[in-house]
This record gives sequence, C-alpha cells and structure tokens, in this order.
Amino acid sequence: MSTRRLVMGTAGHIDHGKTSLIKMLTGVDCDRLPEEKARGITIELGFTHLELPSGFAVGVVDVPGHERFVRAMVAGAAGIDFVLFVVAADEGVMPQTREHFAICRLLGLRHGLIALTKADLVDDEMLTLVKDELAELTAGTFLAAAPVVPVSAVTGAGREAIRQAIDDVARAVVERSDSGIFRLPIDRVFTIKGFGTVVTGTCIGGQVAVGDEVEILPEGRRARVRGLQVHEKPVEAAYAGQRTAVNLQGIELQEVSRGAMLATPDVLTPTQIIDVETELLPEAPRPIKHRSLVRVHCYTREVMARAVPLNFEVLEAGQTGLLQLRLAEPLIALPGDRFVLRSYSPVLTVGGGTILNSQANKHRAPYAEALADLQILRTGTLADRLAVHYRQAGRYGRRLARLAPLVGLHEKGLREEYQKLLSCRRIVRIDADTENAVDAEVFAALQAELLELVAAHHRDHPYEPGISRAELLGRAGVGAEAKVVQKALSALAAEKKAVIEGNLVHAPTHDAAADEAMQRSVARLHEAIRQAGMAAPTYKELQETEPDPKLLDQALAVLTRESRIRRVGPTLFYDAAVLAEAQERLTAYLAAHGDIDAQGMKTLYGISRKWTIPLAEYFDAQRLTLRVGDKRTLRRMK
Repeated sequence: MSTRRLVMGTAGHIDHGKTSLIKMLTGVDCDRLPEEKARGITIELGFTHLELPSGFAVGVVDVPGHERFVRAMVAGAAGIDFVLFVVAADEGVMPQTREHFAICRLLGLRHGLIALTKADLVDDEMLTLVKDELAELTAGTFLAAAPVVPVSAVTGAGREAIRQAIDDVARAVVERSDSGIFRLPIDRVFTIKGFGTVVTGTCIGGQVAVGDEVEILPEGRRARVRGLQVHEKPVEAAYAGQRTAVNLQGIELQEVSRGAMLATPDVLTPTQIIDVETELLPEAPRPIKHRSLVRVHCYTREVMARAVPLNFEVLEAGQTGLLQLRLAEPLIALPGDRFVLRSYSPVLTVGGGTILNSQANKHRAPYAEALADLQILRTGTLADRLAVHYRQAGRYGRRLARLAPLVGLHEKGLREEYQKLLSCRRIVRIDADTENAVDAEVFAALQAELLELVAAHHRDHPYEPGISRAELLGRAGVGAEAKVVQKALSALAAEKKAVIEGNLVHAPTHDAAADEAMQRSVARLHEAIRQAGMAAPTYKELQETEPDPKLLDQALAVLTRESRIRRVGPTLFYDAAVLAEAQERLTAYLAAHGDIDAQGMKTLYGISRKWTIPLAEYFDAQRLTLRVGDKRTLRRMK
C-alpha cells in the first residue's frame, strides 16, 4: 500500500455520524477517551488512516462536532488537505454544520466531498430536500460541485461509493512541497514507557528524519528525534502532508504541550504582532473595532489578541479588510498561513483569513504606508515582497537567513531571488559572511545624510580640515547597524564623493588652508603665544589678538592639531618649542638636584605662581614628574 502525503479531515454537526463513518471505512474507532465512549460524542481529535481503491492511503483526522469543542475542531482542520463534510440525512444542515463549513472555508480548503450519513433513516424525498439545502449552503464555494454520497454506517450502504469518491478527490489534490521549512503543529502529547515523550501532528512543511535536532516553539527548547511513525508504522523520515508521531529524546512530557510547534532549529521566530487579511462572516454578531478583543486560532494554537482595523475604521459583518492583530502570547506563523477568529464572549466563530506579515511592527495611524506594503505582500512577486521586508528593516538591514520566515521559504529557495535583487541594485550587500543587505533607497538616503553632516561641519567650521570619522559615524548611526554606516561612508569615498584622511572626513572640494582670514589669524595668534614665552597667555588675553570668537577657537584648534601650541591647564596656551625647552631645563635641574618645589620652579623659569602651578601639574600629567608632598621628582628616578 503506497501513501499519498495527504490528510483528510471530517467536519460537521454533533451526532451526525462522523466517527461512525470513519470506523466503517477504516475499522478504527477514533473515540479513545472513556468519556467519549460513555457519552457517545467526540471530544478530542481522533486519528487513523484510510486505504483507498487506487492503492493509496491517506491520513484521517476526526474532529469533534459539539459547539463546546470547536477549538479542537479548528486545531484538527487546520492541517488537512481536503474535508469529508458530514451531514445527517435525517436532520440536514444544523448550527455546527454551518460553523464547521465556515471554518473550512476560512482555512482556505479547496477540495472535499459531502457524506449524507444515516441515509437508511430517510426516504428519497428527504434526501433530495437535504441535498437542496446543502446546495444552498455551498453555492459559490469550494464544495459547490463536490460529490454528495448517501451512506449508512449501520447497514454499510454506500461504503464503496464513499471510498471511491474519497479516492477521486484525493487524486485531485496536489501534495505539499517537502522542500520548505519543517513545521509540525503539535495536537497531542503523551508518553510511552521505555520510549519517552511522543508528540503528534500533521507535518505542514518540509521534512524531518530520525536523528534530527528539532526546536519546540515558542519555548525554544531543543530535542532530538528518536523515532518516527507515519500511519502507525516506523519510518526513517516524514514529509509535509503526513500525519506524524515523533518520539522526542531529551524532553520531558511536561515541557511540551498541544499548541506548540515542532520546527527546524534557528529558523522560525515567535511573533506577537501579525498583519492579516480578514473576512468577517455575515453572521458575526458585532463588528471589529479598534482594539476589539478576539481569539486567534492558528493550527493547534489559540491566543487572545487585540484587533486594529487598518483600511476600515470598523470592519463590519460581511466585509473583508486588513487588520493588525496584537497577540497576548507568542505565535509561530508564516505568511500565507490561515487562521480563524472567534469572539471573546460569547465564543463564536466570527471570521478568519490569511497572514500577510508574520513579523509585523506596530503600525501608527495614518496607515497609508503600511497599507501600500500590505498590498504588495498580498499580490506582489517574491522579489517585490522581499523588497518590502528589506525596506522595513531600514538601516539595520536583513540577513538572508532571517528573511526565510518572512516569506515562508527555506533559505535555499531564497538565494536566487537574493542574487537577483543584488544584480538589479534593489539592495546593497553589507556583509558577505552574514549576507546582510540593505534596501538601495535606504542606503542612498543614509549616504545623503552622511554628506549633509560633512557639509554642515564645513559650514560651521570652515577652517577645520574635516569632521572626526568617529563623530560622523556616531551621528549617522542612530537607528542603524554600525557596519551599514561604515559601508555607506566607504562607498562615498570609493565614489570620490567624500575623502577619508586618517580619522578625518571632508568633502573633496574642501580646503581649510585656503581661507586667508584664517591664515592671518593663525599666524597672529602663534606669534603672540611664541612671544609670551614662559608667561603664556590665557584664552581671554588672546581675545585681544583675535576678537572674533569663532575664528579664535578654530585658529587655536588648527595650531593645536598641527602641534604648534600646547594647552596647559584650563586657560594657558604655550608655544610647543617653548614648552619643550622648559621640559629640558626642568629635567636637567632634577637630575642635578633630585627635587624641586613651587618656589624653585618660579626661580627656574622666572615666572609667578599663575604659571608655575599649571606647569607643575602639566608635567605631572605628562608623567615627567612625580609629586611627593610639596616637592616633585623625576618619575623615572623614583
């Protein structure tokens, strides 16, 4: 018996015979709990597989029909490929028939068939009436042209017809690709003596093999795959579209629960903000307003969320619109995943739809830019969708590995598109090792900001040769990855739009030395300082030589940078040659006499205390001298 990698799920009102039908087809009673057998209703999900006339077998998920167990129904239906929709011929369409049908449609199912159970209890006229009722319910939907097969689990009538109909539908369904990211939403957890923890679920993407390391999300715990079963038989690997039991090594029963996701390690990131396209059902009892509280069902997980309409002030019943869902707990999801919305209280299915951005940022009104991006994420090409995510990453950029969960593809599947974006210059590569890249327009805007910062510095300090590279990178680096800013500056230098000289950056046309007024000021100030000798002038005294405070500051900066003067203490400016001579005289004196006090320095240099104390402290700071009490010695002679 070959296996098609497909899962069929049941759906329908309570007590319409879903479990009995599956037992008739497979011989397996999916009600395993004592309470289920005692009450005659399905409470938890049931699992088995069905062998078909064509020689294939498909997985089967039997879901509960009671309104109290819709959460379990959604968890089971979320991973199926087609639905066996069950309606009892003696009751027809009932409340949970409508709700289950709405859930199947909201989850994006495209294939299915309808079983009219308990057909032995009604006549042909009643069967016709129920078929008409179903035609009205399913008009314009994926089940509009689905086969409707009368069947009886009691008499066995219709058994082969329903098996053949299931076979026909199954052969029309395209199997899921196993080349994507491995994901398995966990719907059941138990332990087997001697084997340890076992989790089950429908593999919705990628593949997993015995010996693989897996991650349990959102908790982030790691485990090793000890064993795998598909259709109750051991296998070495399981693939997308298969009901799978996974025996986990290195994880305790209490460390994993239904609603978690088993996945390839280090690929998926839990999210608490998602952008979605949502259909609000016509029968929804109330509209969705700003911050309406809703229940979000995605695969086997349920989380509470606040809904924020983006393209409507209020999303009314029967409308389809864009929402941001701000989740109370982490969710593991990819773009394209389907979800169901249920109201907080009373708990009713009110809508559902498709996730567009699984790692969204919180939007602020008005939402024009967010809506434009979401339109691209809805209908754009893969390249366009990638470009949106690069643009939203701003000056931090995106690493290729981090893009995979944003578009629902494995890193290998993205590399070709990544190279195309580089080739057509829609993105700029920042780091070859991490494959981090930035949107080209964002990068160009950063370069323009760097050039403006350089130009502004030249306007404010025309006599300085340039702006400090560290200062420039720091000012432009707010809200940016450091490597991105460095790359932008290096690119400007390569394009000859900026010049990097040592630790300074300036415009190619900037020449601080070309200003005659500056040259004259530098010359006057240097001469004044040199002439003062050991009685160095203060900043205030130098204002007599250069009254323009801006010119004074910049000229002193030039002289200091060119090492022609030295600042001693907070206010004194010494000629560098004069200070060097003073240092030599002090060194010779200390070598001969051993130490010197303040009075000795006054005598040595012929100056007053105004200059002596700052000079002594300057030589201490230069590590020439060491103060011992009120005297100083040569530091190297201590």
